[in-house]
Amino acid sequence: MVWTPEAEERISRAPSFVRGVVTQRVEDFARRHGYTVVDLEVMAEVRRKMPVDFSKRLPFFLRDREKDPEQGETTDA
Repeated sequence: MVWTPEAEERISRAPSFVRGVVTQRVEDFARRHGYTVVDLEVMAEVRRKMPVDFSKRLPFFLRDREKDPEQGETTDA
């Protein structure tokens, strides 16, 4: 599956011990929903549909360095 440079950069921030699992789950989700490219919006959609409540906070490796759209605040990952 093709990943945009932005999505690749975002997933590269995931801890190495979970990166493979996260990558596989994102790609599985993308295929099931007809996506051919993983971008930041696909990654955000995966997160929104997860059954786990992250208390509205993104893990550090998923935050945008400039602005976390769900928090409406500037972040510094």
